[in-house]
Parts: sequence; structure tokens; C-alpha cells
Amino acid sequence: MKRGGYQVACSDAGLMTCEIEDCLKPVIKAVKGAGGEPAGQWAAETISADELGFICDAELAKLAEVKS
Repeated sequence: MKRGGYQVACSDAGLMTCEIEDCLKPVIKAVKGAGGEPAGQWAAETISADELGFICDAELAKLAEVKS
């Protein structure tokens, strides 16, 4: 997430956002499929690593709510 956020920040007007999200969404789907508390923890850590605060924010926030 840190590297992806850095790439978006360096690109003109955040033009890389869609490309980074397209790569991250299958990962989110796989983690969600694994489920449980580790999935929520991973999502929370990924949100924390997003220095920009908006890459896949809705998907990650929903997954971070997973408690069991």
C-alpha cells in the first residue's frame, strides 16, 4: 500500500489511482474469502499504510469491521 500510495502521489493528479485499485481489489477479495479476524486486521493495517487515505477506502473499511 505504501508503494502504491507513493506512486499515486508522484503521478500527475493521482492518475494511477485506478490502476492501483484494480490490482488491490483481487487481493481484498481473496483476504475477504479467507475471513475471520486476520482479514480485519490486514485491512486495518492496509488502511494505516495508505498515506493518501483513499485507495480502496470503502472496501477496506468494510473488511476492517470483520471481527470473526
